[in-house]
Amino acid sequence: EGLMNRMLKQGTYWCPTIYVGVYVAEGRAAAGAPIWLQMRDLEAKAFAIAVRKGVKIAYGTDAGGYAWTENQAKEFAYMVRYGMPPMQAIQSATIVAADLLEKPNDMGAIETGKYADIVATSGDPLKDITELERVRFVMKGGEVFRNDFGK
Repeated sequence: EGLMNRMLKQGTYWCPTIYVGVYVAEGRAAAGAPIWLQMRDLEAKAFAIAVRKGVKIAYGTDAGGYAWTENQAKEFAYMVRYGMPPMQAIQSATIVAADLLEKPNDMGAIETGKYADIVATSGDPLKDITELERVRFVMKGGEVFRNDFGK
């Protein structure tokens, strides 16, 4: 917890990339490295403490840490399972990520003058965060790339 207190004091961001650890833990443990299961479990505990303390947590996936066929949004479910409220998990990938990138004037919220990068789902991700694993609408830079809702 001392390191988290220092993170708070210094305004440090944590990008935990939880799912990559979960994804590799079982296989690496079966291959003779059981410490991976302990690391997975320790990260879950540390994440809950960080949320409780108010550490700045930014969404990340550790691109390439698991198969490209895996849904990149699986991280959200672990964040919520480990103690982060759904809205805070969404904000970790929007407002908090924009702040980390020092781009809050350009991205992170749906506002006039910001990049029009938007996704939509059929259900409410505040009630079921896994809805973000089933995106049905994608707009990037104001251009619609996917629209499963019709016109």
